[in-house]
Amino acid sequence: MSVDDQRRAINDLMPMKISDVVVAQELTNRGFDKAVLKLDLSNLEHAVEQAKEFAKQSRAAWQTITGETYGSKKAENWQAVAPQLEAAAIETVPAGRIEHLQQDLEKAISEKAQLQAQIDSAAEHNRRTSQLQAKVQGAPALNRQLKQYEKELAENSEKIANLEFVLEHNQQFACPCCQNPLFLQNGELVEATDEVIAKLAGHQNIDTSVNVNDLRGRANYLNREIGSIKAQLANLDEAKAELDKNIAPRHAGQEVIDAIERLAHHIISTRTELERLQGIQREANTQQGKQQQAEAHAKQATYNAMQYHKAIEMWTSAADILSPSGDIGKLLSKSVNDFNDVLSDTEIMDGWTGIKFDYDNGLMFDNRPYHLLSESEKWRVDTAVSYAFSKLSNWRIFAIDRFDVLDLPSRLPVMKWLHGLAERQAVDTVIMAGTMKEQPKAPATFS
Repeated sequence: MSVDDQRRAINDLMPMKISDVVVAQELTNRGFDKAVLKLDLSNLEHAVEQAKEFAKQSRAAWQTITGETYGSKKAENWQAVAPQLEAAAIETVPAGRIEHLQQDLEKAISEKAQLQAQIDSAAEHNRRTSQLQAKVQGAPALNRQLKQYEKELAENSEKIANLEFVLEHNQQFACPCCQNPLFLQNGELVEATDEVIAKLAGHQNIDTSVNVNDLRGRANYLNREIGSIKAQLANLDEAKAELDKNIAPRHAGQEVIDAIERLAHHIISTRTELERLQGIQREANTQQGKQQQAEAHAKQATYNAMQYHKAIEMWTSAADILSPSGDIGKLLSKSVNDFNDVLSDTEIMDGWTGIKFDYDNGLMFDNRPYHLLSESEKWRVDTAVSYAFSKLSNWRIFAIDRFDVLDLPSRLPVMKWLHGLAERQAVDTVIMAGTMKEQPKAPATFS
C-alpha cells in the first residue's frame, strides 16, 4: 500500500473525515476559482501536483507573452509597450485643406461646364442655321421638278384618255339596213354619233399597241412624286420662317474661350494637388491604423499577461493550501496525529516503542520506514496497526497472523498485552494464527 493510500485509509477511519466535498467547500469559502475545484481533491497529493503543473504552464504562457523571466512583483505591474511612430516621419495634411480643394475643383468643373454649354449652344445654332439655309436653297430646284412632273402627268393623262377612247371604239360594224357605223359597247351594238365619228377621225394616228397599264403606272408614280415635292416645299416654308427668325450666326466670345482654357489648367493643377494630398492622407491613416493596432495588441498582451499572473498566484496558492503544511493539509495531518495516539497504546511493551505513521514516509518503526524493517519488526507494526484499525472502526476484533515469527521470550508480553485489552474491554475477540513446533502451554497467570 502506498503512502498516499495509507493516508486515505487513516482519514477514512477517523471520526472527522476530510472528503473531497469538504475540501471543495473549504476552497470555495476561501474564494478560489471554480477551476481549482476540478483538481483531484480526493487525492490531495495528486491535487498539489496538478496545481503546481498548472502554475508552471501559466508561468510559461506569461513568459511567452512578455518575453521576460517571470517574477511575481514584476508581473503585478507589467505592461506591454506599443512601438511609437515618430511624428516627424508621418507627413500630415492641414485640416480642411482636402475639403477646400474638393470644393474648389467642383466649382471650377461647374463653371467650365456652363461656359462650354455656351459654346456648344452657339455651335448648335450655327449648324442648324446652315441646315436650314441648305434646305431653303433647294426650293427652286424642287419647284422646277414639280412643274416638270405636273406637265408630264397632264400629257400622260391625255394619252390615257385618248387611248382608252380609241380602244373602246376600235371594233366598228356597218348597219345592214342603212350602212351607218355601229360600235360594240358592253356587249351591245350602238350607233355611232357624229361627234364620235369626228373624234375618231382626229385620233387616227394613235398607236393602239401601247399598253395602257404602263401609262397608268407612270401616272401613279408622278402623282406620288408630286405629293412628296409639295410636302418638301411645305417644310421649306417652315424652315424659311425659322431661318428668318434666327438667321444671324452666333459666336462665343474670346473671353469665354480664354476662361475655359484657364479653368481647364486650374482643374488639372487642383486635381493633381488633391490627389497628392489624398495620397498623403491615406498613408497617414494607414500609419495611424498600424499605431492603433499596435496599441490594441499591447493592451491585449497586458491583459493576457495579468490573467496568467493571476492564474499563477491562484494555482500556487492552491498548491500551498493543499500541501501537508497548508491549512487544508494540516486537517489531514491532525487525523494522522490522532491515529498515532491510538498506536501509542502498544508502547507498554518492551521493544514496541516508536511505532507511528509519518505523513510523508508512511508507517515507521523507531524512525525507520516499513520496508527497511526486519520480519519481527514488521509483525509488530502490522499488529499495532490492526489494533488501531479495530479500535477506530469500533469493530472490537482483529486478527494476528504469523505469530510464530516472535521468539519465545517475546510472545509472553504480547499475550499479556492482549489480555489487558480484554480486561479493559478494548477488544472482544483477537484471532491469532501461527505455526508452532509444539502445542503452547498457557501459564497459570499473566501477572
